[in-house]
Amino acid sequence: MPAPKPRTATLRMSVVEGALAAGMMGLGEFWFVADAVRMGAGPLQLALVVTLPQLVGALGAVGMVAWLRYATARRERVVAMVLGQAAMLGLLAASRALGWGGPWALVAMACGYQAFGQAAGNAWSSWFGDLVPARIRGTYFGRRNRWSHGASFVGLLVGGLVLQSFEPAAAEAGGAGGSGFALLYGGAALLRLASSVLLSRSFEPAFDPPRLDEGPAAVLRGPDGRGARGVVSVGALMLLAVCLGSPFFAPFMLGELRFSYLTYLLAQGMLVGFKVALLPLWGRMVDRHGARGVYLVAALLVAAVPLPWVFADGVGLVLLGQAMSGTAWAAHEVSLLSLTLGAAAPRHRAVLLATQSVAHGVAQFVGGLLGALFFAAFPGAFGPVFLATASVRFGVALAARRLLAGVDPKGPVPPARVAGWLPHGGLVRRPLPASSDRR
Repeated sequence: MPAPKPRTATLRMSVVEGALAAGMMGLGEFWFVADAVRMGAGPLQLALVVTLPQLVGALGAVGMVAWLRYATARRERVVAMVLGQAAMLGLLAASRALGWGGPWALVAMACGYQAFGQAAGNAWSSWFGDLVPARIRGTYFGRRNRWSHGASFVGLLVGGLVLQSFEPAAAEAGGAGGSGFALLYGGAALLRLASSVLLSRSFEPAFDPPRLDEGPAAVLRGPDGRGARGVVSVGALMLLAVCLGSPFFAPFMLGELRFSYLTYLLAQGMLVGFKVALLPLWGRMVDRHGARGVYLVAALLVAAVPLPWVFADGVGLVLLGQAMSGTAWAAHEVSLLSLTLGAAAPRHRAVLLATQSVAHGVAQFVGGLLGALFFAAFPGAFGPVFLATASVRFGVALAARRLLAGVDPKGPVPPARVAGWLPHGGLVRRPLPASSDRR
C-alpha cells in the first residue's frame, strides 16, 4: 500500500493531536478554579484566576499576528509555543508536588499557560486554514471537534476520580493537599508534549506571511465598521456581565454546598453534555433562520442561566442550572462565531478576530474585578452575586438587537477549533479563517 500524501497524513494526525490538546484542558485547565478554592483563594484571587489569563492570552494571540509577518513558516512557532504551555503545566505540577506557591502563583502560571496557548492557536489557525481544503473544512473540523469534546470529557472524568482519591474535600482543605492536582497537571503536561511531537511531524504548505495594512481602528471605522463594532461590543458586554458571577460558581459548589469532587464533576459533565449534544442543532438553526435571530435567543438563554443558582441548596437546582448553561452556551457560541465572520469582508477578518479577542479579554477582566468588589463588600452573598450577573446579562440581551443591527443576519456557520475552557461555559471554540482571509 502506498504511503499517504503528506497533507492527508497530517489531517489524520491532527485529529489525534486535537484530542490530546483537549484532554490536556480536561486534566489541567478545567481544574484551575478548583485548585484555587482548595488553597483558600479570596474573591479577588478567584476572579483573577478566571479572567486575567484570558486577557494575557489575548495579548499573546495579538503578538503572534505581528510575529507571523516576519515568518517563513508557522510550524516551528506553533511547536515552540506548545512547548511553553507544557512547561507551565510542568511548573504547576512541580509546585503542587513540593507544596509551594499559593493562589497568586497559580494566577501567574495560568497567565503564562494562556499566553503560550493562545499564541500557538493563532498561528495554528493560519497554518490549518491553508492546509485544509475549503470543500471539506466543515466536515473535517466537525469530526475533529467531536474527538476533542470526547477527549476533554475523558480528561474531566479522570480528573474527578483522581482528586476524589488523593485530595481532601475542597471545603475542608484549608490549603492542605495538592498531590492530586500535581498528578493532573503532570498528566496534562505529558499530553501537551505528545501533541507537540505530532505537530513537529506535520506537513505545512507554502506560507505567504500576512500583510495587513489596516489595523483595528481602520476596520472598526471602515465600510464594515457598524457590523464589526456591533459584534465586538455585544460579545464583550455579555462576557463582562457573565464574569460578574462566573468566578463564584465553583466556590459555591465546592465550599457553600460542600460538593465532593465527583459531584462537582457531575455538575460540569451536565454542562458539557448538553453543550456538545446541542451544538449541531443550533448550527442548523443558524443555517435556516440566520445567526442574528439565533443570537438574540441565545443571549436571553445565557441571561437566565444564573436564576436557578439564586435558590440552589443542593444538587437538583445546580444540575438544572448546568443543563440550562450547556443549552445557552451552545446557542451563543455557534451564533456569535457566525456573526463574527459575517461582520467583515474576508480580508479584514483576521484583524477583527484579533480585536475581538482583546476586547473579550478586557471585558472578562473588568467583569471579574467588579464581581470581586461586590463579593468583598458582601462576603458569602452568593445569591445576590448570581442575581446581579443575571440582571446585567438581561440588560445586554435587550440591547443586542440594536447593537447587531448592522451585521449580516445570514452569516455562515464557520469551521472552528477548540481553544480553551470558559468557567461555567464549557469548552470554547474559535472561528478558523481561510487562507483567503489574508491579503
